[in-house]
Amino acid sequence: MWHTWKGRILLVLALIAGVLLVLEFQSLSQVTSTLIQPVRLTDGTREISTLFDADSGPGTQWLEGTQLRKSAAGGSVESGTTTDPLGVSPIQGTNLSNSSTTGGANTAVTVTVTGVAATRAHLFAASAYCSAGSATLTIQDGATTIWASPAGLIGTVLTSVTWPVGLSAATAANLVVTLGACGVGNTGTLNVQAARF
Repeated sequence: MWHTWKGRILLVLALIAGVLLVLEFQSLSQVTSTLIQPVRLTDGTREISTLFDADSGPGTQWLEGTQLRKSAAGGSVESGTTTDPLGVSPIQGTNLSNSSTTGGANTAVTVTVTGVAATRAHLFAASAYCSAGSATLTIQDGATTIWASPAGLIGTVLTSVTWPVGLSAATAANLVVTLGACGVGNTGTLNVQAARF
């Protein structure tokens, strides 16, 4: 009987110890999972330090990650879109303004890259030649000259000037490239490689 009674007490004690151990483990795991939560800033609705609305339409799609943004009137806007590409030089943007124009005798040849709201005109290269005589090449940001060649730089041999990083006009301003008159009876040809973005 003693062994049976003693065995029962030990069995009850073992069961109580097992229950206490299980309860302690559950309590510890709850505390641990509460303590190991990521720390993120929130505005009360969403985590604002790591979530971005990647849906450009009326809906929302919250994603962790990074969006390229640029400054704009009224707040930042998404950058690098199809309508507003990043435009890394020397790659031309999507709105090309490449041309080759020959003027009349003894007249200047002017090519204007028309300014458009929220974009800038960028000139990557200009080349020119005269049928005879010589001329000067000038580039204007609106009415302000931003580059001018030395007098007589352009002659009868094709002369090119390039800008590895595009020569740019102000936002929405016209970029005007002018080959001066080559002289009496002489024509000039002006080639322009430009873009707006």
